[in-house]
Amino acid sequence: MVGTNLISVTKPEEIAEGRRQTVEALCDILHKTGKTPVELVGRWGTKLTEEQIIQLRDWMKALKVSVN
Repeated sequence: MVGTNLISVTKPEEIAEGRRQTVEALCDILHKTGKTPVELVGRWGTKLTEEQIIQLRDWMKALKVSVN
């Protein structure tokens, strides 16, 4: 995502939890089914609506809070 308010997942615990949650979060946000991020987003990415961007950012914020 491109933007000015960066949300970074850098701590090992955040990365591990992010990996565990990613597929389920993407399925919920994109309203798709798949077993891997590539199946959900594709090799070249996907277009997101403003609502999906907000949901993705909210998920990332919640991920950081849950680990810390």
